[in-house]
Amino acid sequence: TEVERKIGPAFENSHKFIKKLVNQINTVAIPLDIKDGVYTWGESTKLKQEIESKLKEILKKYESLKMEEQVEPLMALMKHKNVIQLESTDALIIKSYKRTIEKKAPAHKKSSSADCLIIESLIDFYSKIGKEERKYFISYNIEDFVDPNDEKKESVHPDLASEFDSIGVVFSPYLAKILKDDFKLDVDEPAVEFERELIKARLPIQWVVSNSNYGAEGE
Repeated sequence: TEVERKIGPAFENSHKFIKKLVNQINTVAIPLDIKDGVYTWGESTKLKQEIESKLKEILKKYESLKMEEQVEPLMALMKHKNVIQLESTDALIIKSYKRTIEKKAPAHKKSSSADCLIIESLIDFYSKIGKEERKYFISYNIEDFVDPNDEKKESVHPDLASEFDSIGVVFSPYLAKILKDDFKLDVDEPAVEFERELIKARLPIQWVVSNSNYGAEGE
């Protein structure tokens, strides 16, 4: 599946990114502090040391993790009784290819057949449910799914807006916020803020959430 294909590289890239931060922290220029007209390295050096120490701590914890142990809970979630795995039919693949060659979102910037297949599968599945059901498409991939003219980066791309509206789908890049505000789940505010930082990093993670009988309803 798309999840299985991408989870390994994502795990490895995160590890490399943390190592890169640790290595680069030593190259950061430290501004001199001025106290009573005297230049010192004081607080700036202390801050750099604290950052370096924290990064090394994170790296040490990360290196102790085994990818298989991290992937297992995710794959177990994919097999949950309330999770529906959609089939990639020939008809959907053809529609995805058509969307790609027409350069319609999410393929308006680059060839993105996998993302197009996600959209076509979503439209096909949700069109059979009925517009009255409240449904969501949630993605951190703001590059491909979000309206480029929206400064807040919250609105769905115009290519997708009418299609989503026709099947009653609400788009959002904020999973934690949706769970907290719409589903009234107990989500900590730090989780909401952390998610915003992920979105700034533009990590392409897709989530489709619905509170209808077709979606996740807990245990």
